[in-house]
Amino acid sequence: MAKKPMTYLILDTEGKEYLYEIALIDQAGNLIYEAFTTLKPQTPDLNSNP
Repeated sequence: MAKKPMTYLILDTEGKEYLYEIALIDQAGNLIYEAFTTLKPQTPDLNSNP
């Protein structure tokens, strides 16, 4: 018998420009998985003068 595919939702839990935190929620609203990163993107400071 074939398994029913799992329905889930991936959330950006901070809503910022870069993705630092995510959460996976199942169809019943239970937290399945969450992940965090401490890495910050290396972006140039466009307001600084050389």
